[in-house]
Amino acid sequence: MYTTAEAADSLGIKPKRLDNILTGPGRALVPADRNGRSRALGQEIIESIAIALLLERDLGISIARGLITARELIADTNSSVPVGTLGSLHFDVAKLRLVLTNALGDAVEDRNRPRRGRPSLAERKKRGASL
Repeated sequence: MYTTAEAADSLGIKPKRLDNILTGPGRALVPADRNGRSRALGQEIIESIAIALLLERDLGISIARGLITARELIADTNSSVPVGTLGSLHFDVAKLRLVLTNALGDAVEDRNRPRRGRPSLAERKKRGASL
């Protein structure tokens, strides 16, 4: 499970944009008990969002439609979905998983989790605070 900050970093978007996706068209991806500041996202959810973002960027598909297509692509054994009556859309899901796994690993290593609560006495003195 990854935080929204780690997921956003690995997807190359700002955390606010990811949060907007998760509270808007991607609301069905995250269970109701997973909402809030410490929301944890599984790799499958991040994969779906990554595909939707790529479809939006490359084909101009909306995020909502991209999420539906992403689920279909991930579920299909050939990673393709029909487009109209004569076409099909193929996506290299295996390659995306590899790239995304590396990006998530880097995001976890690079991200420092903010300390919660009051700053330590040493930090307060260092800043010159009168707390």
